[in-house]
Amino acid sequence: MDDRRDRPFPADDRSSPAECDRRRQAKAVTFTVADAAALPFPDATFDLVVSTISQHHWSDPGAGLRELNRVLRPEAQAWIYDFRLALRRAQTAARTASPPPLMSRQSPLEGTSQFNPIGRLVLQTAPLPLADEPSQRPDTPSR
Repeated sequence: MDDRRDRPFPADDRSSPAECDRRRQAKAVTFTVADAAALPFPDATFDLVVSTISQHHWSDPGAGLRELNRVLRPEAQAWIYDFRLALRRAQTAARTASPPPLMSRQSPLEGTSQFNPIGRLVLQTAPLPLADEPSQRPDTPSR
């Protein structure tokens, strides 16, 4: 029997017990070290990928961005944080991706000083095509 009285429950949280369980499970974050150009995950696995201060080390940013695009679900995002000057390299590579993701660059980060050296590139994958539209993803057969 599931007795919720035995589990911590924040006094100021007015959420339902089911919502609190969902939040507890969502906190189960894992970290994986892998080559950005060869990620060990199946296609369309993630809703969000975050890369922090590593992109400037990628030997081939285009390959890394293609891999991010591959492991993201439709309409998912990749947040790439790095030194502002280094983000230009990733931005250029993203423009040549196929299909090109929706992209925005925050440099400097909102709410920070103009002297903050860190920026963020946000990439969003395209939505799935409607049933009567041909596929735009090269790895998906057209109907």
